[in-house]
Amino acid sequence: DKAKLTLFINTILEKGKIIFAKDLDSETIMGLCMFHKSEYWFSKEQLMNIHVLYIRKSFRNYKLVKTIIDSVKNVSEGLPINLSVTSGLHIDPVFEKLGFQNMGSNWRLL
Repeated sequence: DKAKLTLFINTILEKGKIIFAKDLDSETIMGLCMFHKSEYWFSKEQLMNIHVLYIRKSFRNYKLVKTIIDSVKNVSEGLPINLSVTSGLHIDPVFEKLGFQNMGSNWRLL
């Protein structure tokens, strides 16, 4: 849905940030991260909420993911960083290595 996607991207641009990782040799976008400051649904405590973390399959490696997450940390003002994984890639060990703590799971009924 192009209109919905445009609204989402514009909202992130207004309230948050987008990080692009680009291969300078091939001028190819390797991946991106979209995030913004938010509050927990149950309190006024703030956090940094990562909505999208995507790395193209041919560029997926720990170093690139770490670089992007470190970039988020650099602007997070010491706030906790929340990342909800909704893919079937099963890369929990990568997020644990990056310092994320598993706080539950997302479930989807098909």
